[in-house]
Amino acid sequence: MKNKLLYFLSLLFCVQEFLAQDGYYDLKLANCRVFKGSVFVFGIREKSNSKILHIIKLNAALQTIQQFSAALPATATTKLVQLNSDTLHNCLSIYLPSKEDNKLSLFRFDDQLTSLAKLDNIDVARLNNSSLFSQECLFHKDQVYAIKTVKDSSGIQFYLNKYQLKSTAENFDYTFTWQFPFERKNVFAAHSFFANKGFVFMYVIVSEGTKKGQWILKLNALSGQLIKASKLNEKADLSTYNFGNFYFDAAKNSMLLVGQKFTEKQFLQTENKLFIANAPFANLYYTELDSSGEFIIRQEFKIPINDIKSGSKNKPGSFLFRTERLVKKPDGKMELELDVYKSTENPLCYYYVNTSLINLLPHEDKLKLDKCSLTNNGLIEDFYFSKDPLDMNGKLLVDTLNPLHTFYYRVINFKVKQDFALNPELNPQWILSKSSVKKNSTTFSFLKIDPLSKKYQLSPIEEIPKSQNPKFQLFGEGKFIISKQVEESKFEIKLLTW
Repeated sequence: MKNKLLYFLSLLFCVQEFLAQDGYYDLKLANCRVFKGSVFVFGIREKSNSKILHIIKLNAALQTIQQFSAALPATATTKLVQLNSDTLHNCLSIYLPSKEDNKLSLFRFDDQLTSLAKLDNIDVARLNNSSLFSQECLFHKDQVYAIKTVKDSSGIQFYLNKYQLKSTAENFDYTFTWQFPFERKNVFAAHSFFANKGFVFMYVIVSEGTKKGQWILKLNALSGQLIKASKLNEKADLSTYNFGNFYFDAAKNSMLLVGQKFTEKQFLQTENKLFIANAPFANLYYTELDSSGEFIIRQEFKIPINDIKSGSKNKPGSFLFRTERLVKKPDGKMELELDVYKSTENPLCYYYVNTSLINLLPHEDKLKLDKCSLTNNGLIEDFYFSKDPLDMNGKLLVDTLNPLHTFYYRVINFKVKQDFALNPELNPQWILSKSSVKKNSTTFSFLKIDPLSKKYQLSPIEEIPKSQNPKFQLFGEGKFIISKQVEESKFEIKLLTW
């Protein structure tokens, strides 16, 4: 009787875990986008002898609340491939790319599906005038801040350019507003990370000379004038302060920064080499700058490293962490979500092995580190373990093309941690994805504690062929959407709660 009860409870848990709300739509080449609390499903629908772009707006319960249709030229639809979209400048832009040339059509809306623009035959190279910008750019409402570099015989000159969007009724074009030229000598890298109507903040690395170190620059957003340059390194400190994440306290107009710190012996910047194998702890720095750019707090915390070695994974590891989230609580506590990466055999390749929540607690006039450690999760490590050098699931490279400082903020092409949260018992749980080259598929899985065995288990949510264009999107706290083109004329979205 007891075994039957356990079986029933286990079956009930599985049903609840995978209970999903499905929506099916008669659309070809379809896709969807979560935007301002709604889901926008869009694709091609055939009606009589014509083809139309059809858009359906859904609420949080996947109920249809609005629709839009627009006729398309029959000649254009024969060339189309999978539709896609973005929400640049707070607009929903839907793209209809062609498989035969470098042209596309564009439909643009606000969140109420009010049409803002309809453009045809846009050259892909001219789309959003992106040639103006490098990968190092920051968008704030209808403004763009782009870091540009110019090489000549004397070295590399860095600039920060500001552009203003001209109109949402046409292909996104921009007007040049101002330029901030960095000091010409020894600037190694720059990263713009925050902007509002008054200020722009940048993280800058100076590699040589009397100003060698890492700096935070605060500029006037209207004029481009430098307000303050604040050096993260104190006098005679040759450590490396890598940019991790930030929190702008609007009430105080102060900027809070955290990141991973290396001593002079741990990191050789000229060769982009780390010497941290078997390090007993990782250094986390925390600093706060007031509205004038002066330091209010400078602190460092040593987070213990627990490198769990087993089986073939018994070599000393090097640990890096990316600060994916930094939140200041009303009581002054700082909550950090750190994604942990580890390297063993190839010191230039780091792969995702865990996520840790770190708390910095108010203590007198500073903060103290709550009990914690960085460690590798065996289930995650085994799930992504591969000897295939082409398998890039959860991997980040540190080499000449990807210097160390970019590890901490660059976009991950093969992201594997789709979501992370604590369950009601405060145990961590994950939604993970894995791309398989051999199967040509993408698998989404839960990693959470089984309520019966009280042990962590990896359980697949769904494995989807890449030909069905699988897509994962968060949809509010504790909810997510998985979408796919299940048949030529049938598009499915699945809403799950966890």
